[in-house]
Amino acid sequence: MCVSYSNMIQLPKEEDVDVMIIARCTPWFSGADLAKLVDVAALRAKRYGAKAMSMHDLEFARDTIKPGIAK
Repeated sequence: MCVSYSNMIQLPKEEDVDVMIIARCTPWFSGADLAKLVDVAALRAKRYGAKAMSMHDLEFARDTIKPGIAK
């Protein structure tokens, strides 16, 4: 979660974004999966003209990304 959390600090986000909710909803995600989740959410927000990520963008990204298999 450290990689994603540091990415979350640097990116603009709405006030409704709660990192703890994302953490609880993504138990099988690796650090790379979480970083990808933040990237997808940021791109989606940008695509729709938002100036910041919202919780809706993060939930959309969570539903589209499948966690990787640990080796």
